[in-house]
Amino acid sequence: MSSVYEAKEEMHQIEAQLYPNHLQGGEGTYFAKNTKEKTINVDAVCAAMCNRGGYDASHEEAVKTVNHFFKEVMYQLCDGFSVNTGWFTINVSFSGLFHSPKEPFTPPKHKVSFSFHMLKAMRNLTNLIEVIVNDHIEDPAYISEFRDMEKTCPATFTIWATCASLRATGLRSKAPPPRPASGWFPSWTPPKP
Repeated sequence: MSSVYEAKEEMHQIEAQLYPNHLQGGEGTYFAKNTKEKTINVDAVCAAMCNRGGYDASHEEAVKTVNHFFKEVMYQLCDGFSVNTGWFTINVSFSGLFHSPKEPFTPPKHKVSFSFHMLKAMRNLTNLIEVIVNDHIEDPAYISEFRDMEKTCPATFTIWATCASLRATGLRSKAPPPRPASGWFPSWTPPKP
């Protein structure tokens, strides 16, 4: 009599860093972010493919082929096709609302975008990843809320009007002025009871 045990082999490792969740209702929780923020290009992926073995053409041929493949994928996506690579699909999607069935597609109000969806082969591969969670980092400086108290600015704005009252809520916010007579000089205001 024999027993067969299914062993899980962790073939890949990803390090994650924890960051505080400052969303409303998320107090006391953390979200994880990949510590490797470097993006590798087609040349580096093809070099790894050639070095790992199993690919019997040159590095230059691999780069040329992959670049041709991606170029064709982009052409097909731009013609409205979804592309299934066997590992993931890339789909075309649109953003923006139309206020009439006869309204034309008008950028930048309406935008074309592409979404990425994992398929079973890639989902299965995620089971072979060991995620090592490093400790959390200290709260970085952030502004969680910014309000124009005099309603001089629209709801969404990128430049705040001068000589008006504002309310900013956050942590470790610091804005040194370019000149001593200008800048943002925050002062603490106790919360209303």
